[in-house]
Amino acid sequence: ETTNVLAFAALKQPITVDKVVSLFEKYGPVTFVRLSRNPASKKPTGMAFVEFKNEDDRIKYVFSSGRLVINPV
Repeated sequence: ETTNVLAFAALKQPITVDKVVSLFEKYGPVTFVRLSRNPASKKPTGMAFVEFKNEDDRIKYVFSSGRLVINPV
């Protein structure tokens, strides 16, 4: 179980893994990004999962983003 992952919804399309990494790497090293797709249509759902290398970097994002994070993945 990892505590270094955050989920994001309602991302503007089109979004790429490289774009997501560039948005979040200023908070710390990003080790993994998964962009969710609709299984039937294969179209992006606008949701992404971002894994930081360190939990402290995930926490840094949560506190510096100014966004409410209810339940980190």
